[in-house]
Parts: sequence; structure tokens; C-alpha cells
Amino acid sequence: MKFTVITVCRNEIDGIQRTIRSVCSQEFQNFEWVVIDGGSTDGTLDELLRAKSRISCLVSEKDEGIFNAMNKGLSLSHGEYVIFMNGGDSFYDENSMSLYEQNSGPDVIYGNLVFTGNEDRLKKYPHHIDRRHFLRKTLPHQASAVKRELLDRVGGFDESYKIAGDYDFFAKLFQSKQVTSVHIDHPLAKFDDSGISSQTKQRKIGRRENHRVRWSHVPEYRKSMKCWRHILKRCVGLA
Repeated sequence: MKFTVITVCRNEIDGIQRTIRSVCSQEFQNFEWVVIDGGSTDGTLDELLRAKSRISCLVSEKDEGIFNAMNKGLSLSHGEYVIFMNGGDSFYDENSMSLYEQNSGPDVIYGNLVFTGNEDRLKKYPHHIDRRHFLRKTLPHQASAVKRELLDRVGGFDESYKIAGDYDFFAKLFQSKQVTSVHIDHPLAKFDDSGISSQTKQRKIGRRENHRVRWSHVPEYRKSMKCWRHILKRCVGLA
């Protein structure tokens, strides 16, 4: 099996149908689908059970956070490449998996991402990614396929993060100049930006975690004004 799509969710009734439709409508269907539900009580699990014939592995139990659930999904996957398409998110259209298949070979395959909200916003990513990209930005896990052996090599996602575990993973991964990647200049996924990382009350946590990622994995960041502004704000209780 070349591809595994992993979906983690909990009480995602407003978005899980969108995710299910997008996965089931892919023209290229030679992939397994692993779903990790965090013990939903709002009807999400009922929707997943209706799609059970398409789901390769469905687990519903309490987890210790989103990155614990993502690691759990990873441990149950068998594909050469892994794509995390979490509850509420969706493939851009029915051709997304076909584009991954056509561009397979490099360690990381990534495309562009559409943020959904009051109006859709397209975010395009550069053709070349190296460590310096992560001074300010990351890659979208919804629009990226990563070889599972790389995830295993770095130990999966750091579960001490609440929001920035995927940022930490990609920044850690691209420290190595040996990692190969290809950019598909086409939107591959839609991201529901009403989730935990977009809530106002979570932004302070996000800023602190982003600082931690950059400090840990991007040495250039430590000399930047952005770094020391953040440290100063932390000292006076503003960050």
C-alpha cells in the first residue's frame, strides 16, 4: 500500500461529513484510511460508522491530545506515505490523491492549501524548502504526504505540544539536507481554520510553541529581532 490517509477527530459533527465525502470521492482509491476518534459523543462516531466500509481501521477511545491521536494513527498505518486529513478538513477535489500518486518518489510531497472561512483563501508554498523556511512558516500537514519511515525516524510527533507538533516535526525533518521534496503547484486540501489553533484563546499558546520550535530547530532564529521581541514580551507577561 503506497498511501495511508489518517483522520483524527473528536466531537467533529459539523465537519466530519465534509471529511468523509472528500476521502470517499477520490478518483484514486488505492489507499488505506485509518480513523482515530477521541471518544466522540456528538454523533461523529455514528457518521464514521456509516462510512465503515471505506475505513480500513477505526478506533474510538479517549486520547491524550491531538498529537497523541496522530501518533496512534501512525502506529496503525501501513502505507509508504502518510497524509493527515483531520476531522473538518478535506481534499481540495477528487483529483488530489491522483496528484500525490503521479508525483510519488521524493520523501515529502506537498501542495498548496485553501483556508475556508467567510471566504476561501489560497496559500501557495515555495517550490524549494529548506531549514530557513521554518524561520516563519511551516508546511500544511493536510496538503502533504510524508514517507512513513521519516516519521518513524524522528519518533513521530512530540506530544508535549498542544498546537505546534506538526510545525516541530517538519522543522526537525528539514534540518537534514538529505530530505527530498517536490511541490505540486495546485491546491491539494482545504483547511477548516475554525479549529483549536485558530481560536483567540489559543493564540498565546501557539506563539509560545512556535518560538520553542524555532529556537530548537532553526539556529538563525536565535539571532533575530522576532526571537528577542518574543522573549522580552514573555518577561513582561505579554506573550
